Amino acid sequence: MDRQTRTGLPFMQQNASIQSPETEYKMETERSDRAAVRSLLIDEMTKQHPQSVEGIQQQSSLLALILVYGDEIDQASQKKVIDILTEMMRFLTNPENTVNVPSEEIEIALKNVVAIIGGMNAALGNNGNHALTCDLKAATKETAWFEYDTDLDAKGGDDDFSSADSFEEAMKLHTARINRIKQAQLSQEAREQLLQVLDQQVACFSLMSVSGQTLECNSLKMKQVLEKTSVEELSGMQLLAPGSSGGVIFPNTSFLNGLDSEESVVVAVSQSTDYPLKYSEMAKGISPYSNFITISLYSQNNTKISVQTLPEPMKVIIPADANIKEPKSEDTNPIIASWNNIMIYVVNVDRPQSAVIAEFPGLRKDRQFLMMAKFGKLPIIAIDPTDDQCDYVTLLPQSMTENLDDKNRYRFYINNTIIGNFTGVVYIGIRELNSTEFDMDLSKGCVSLPRYANGTNYFTGNFSVRIYVTQCLVISDTQTDWTTNGCVVGIETSWFQVVCYCTHLTTFAGGWVVVPNTIDWSYVFANADFLTNPTIYITVIVTAALYIIFAILARYKDKKLAEKLGIAPLPDNDPRDKYFYEVIVSTGMRRNAGTDSQVCFIMSGEDDETDVRAFSDSKRKIFRRGQIDGFLMAVP
Repeated sequence: MDRQTRTGLPFMQQNASIQSPETEYKMETERSDRAAVRSLLIDEMTKQHPQSVEGIQQQSSLLALILVYGDEIDQASQKKVIDILTEMMRFLTNPENTVNVPSEEIEIALKNVVAIIGGMNAALGNNGNHALTCDLKAATKETAWFEYDTDLDAKGGDDDFSSADSFEEAMKLHTARINRIKQAQLSQEAREQLLQVLDQQVACFSLMSVSGQTLECNSLKMKQVLEKTSVEELSGMQLLAPGSSGGVIFPNTSFLNGLDSEESVVVAVSQSTDYPLKYSEMAKGISPYSNFITISLYSQNNTKISVQTLPEPMKVIIPADANIKEPKSEDTNPIIASWNNIMIYVVNVDRPQSAVIAEFPGLRKDRQFLMMAKFGKLPIIAIDPTDDQCDYVTLLPQSMTENLDDKNRYRFYINNTIIGNFTGVVYIGIRELNSTEFDMDLSKGCVSLPRYANGTNYFTGNFSVRIYVTQCLVISDTQTDWTTNGCVVGIETSWFQVVCYCTHLTTFAGGWVVVPNTIDWSYVFANADFLTNPTIYITVIVTAALYIIFAILARYKDKKLAEKLGIAPLPDNDPRDKYFYEVIVSTGMRRNAGTDSQVCFIMSGEDDETDVRAFSDSKRKIFRRGQIDGFLMAVP
């Protein structure tokens, strides 16, 4: 199998690349062929039932290799893998089957189980949007495939296929939709079974481990660390997935008040590249580059501990895909317009409970900025403070004398609790402060600001900026969709990670977008009068005038050229004539080769000849030096 085109990016991102229809068809055909081979291998494995831990090691190792590429696992095979996993864990959790088996041998099997779950997450979470041919064929046999809405009210909904150019394309879209619904249902059911498998895996580890012991599982699609510890040791504990920066830092305060401080608990932290539930509207906010972090606690009797309201939030670090490229910062030559007293950035916030973070890398430590924001309107520092428009104001950095080595010093941050459920345009205003204004008191908000005159500009140099819009998305074992409840986006969020401060244990994902530099047309037109922008208007007017002049000249030259190259009918043609000849006359290049004389000719054939015919063209001079003239002659 040719795997050279593979990357570590999520399948959805890979499929977004533009391919010619022929190339796409070839790739999908090859993928379907590989999927058929994997399906046959999985079918054979369903015939092998666990008889020993060694047998499970071999079977799970092979199954993990088969599932490395989840986009080549069809829906029927997904169900079979779940059944195989369930049977394996049923065997491993039976003490009679492992009583004389060394713990190291059981650990090998448990690590392979994690690799299998990682591959299954990839298949369950992506194949609904990137269907295999066999799954699409199966979708056409579903009852729902024969039912679709043809009403005009369906436009804009799931049944809207108005973008299709043909009936065949519309049916393809309809089939893909049915497959996505079918995959979403399967993913929901499979997720519940996979959670049970993970619970059983923790139970196996708990039975054979002592306090302080850990088990690290590191596979291509999923990393996991299990640690047995005491309730007391949980306070302030940091636990990261093996070989990753992703994980959790628990709060310093005790949060398991119902348990004895010496009681043993197992902490499970896993990081996976995908997750089964990715087909809802809320799931669309998950970045295609985001990993998924799952955090669970188990008591000494192997029951999962529900933690919903931590008195102090824990820190969850969600790393991006290892292959993500660092986005470029936007180099800015800051200028404040003559009609304003701050420089404006425009940020589009598409989803509620988002946070906005602006990084200013490489700034000198002797610069401080006034930062303000307004949701839905332009921020204004008016002459009268009561006319100010401002929802948020701060200094960047917040102090010129404290935390000089803080890496977040030049990071502007509006968290999701401030933005709330607002969606739309967030306007960010920026103005550099002079040394007499450093560390000004903003305790009263925008009212505290000095009254700046329009056009006053104190920027002491250029700077670079990079703006993100981020979310913390969470889903618990009992929920069927993602939510933002209980989490605040941390200021440490960057292009390579999302940091969340949350009050409950669950599964976490990050949604973040690097905001492009957009044009706010309402702002442009509101300040588009001639007196404010004379240079721009004069430039546009002169450019338009020159364009019109050159367009007229070009059209005139085109018409003259068409007259020279066109074929002129001879003036003595008889409309009743039935036969036509094209006569081409080429005038030489030597001196005085052209003529103004009337030129006549007779055309002779084998049976007859024409009368004397005269060359003439009323629209141009003919027989000029180096000229080629064409004529149309009609004869009876």
